[in-house]
Amino acid sequence: KASPLDESISLPFAKALFPLGIGTGSVHRKLFTVQESLIKECVAKSSCVIVGRCADYILREYPRRFNVMIYAPLAERIKNSVNTLRIPEYEVNDYVKEIDKARDSYHKFFTDEKLDTVKYRDMLIDSSVMSQEECADLIIAAARAKLKF
Repeated sequence: KASPLDESISLPFAKALFPLGIGTGSVHRKLFTVQESLIKECVAKSSCVIVGRCADYILREYPRRFNVMIYAPLAERIKNSVNTLRIPEYEVNDYVKEIDKARDSYHKFFTDEKLDTVKYRDMLIDSSVMSQEECADLIIAAARAKLKF
């Protein structure tokens, strides 16, 4: 179930979500292990959509999975951060770059792979060239083709 907080997180809280600089490696590994268990538990129970959390890597050996990476150029992500997340324009460039760096570090720390690797991805979509609805339709069609549902 999606959280209503996903698109409205305050800047300090968002930074805390991608913290590898906060706490110790063992704390991060314990948290990752819990997340990994929860992801596998959810997948075992039913079909689900998991955003982030290295799910592409965690589920890499599951045959009935469909991994998508949605990306956009920096300028589009900055524009989205201003318009959707309401981050002040004077903060947004540093904010987006800081979050990118934290996400890259998180993914590398737990998977030993770069975040933008295509190794475990079935589809890559540049969200700047189509609407959210068009992205969703494309993902659904490709998932149906691969998973035969």
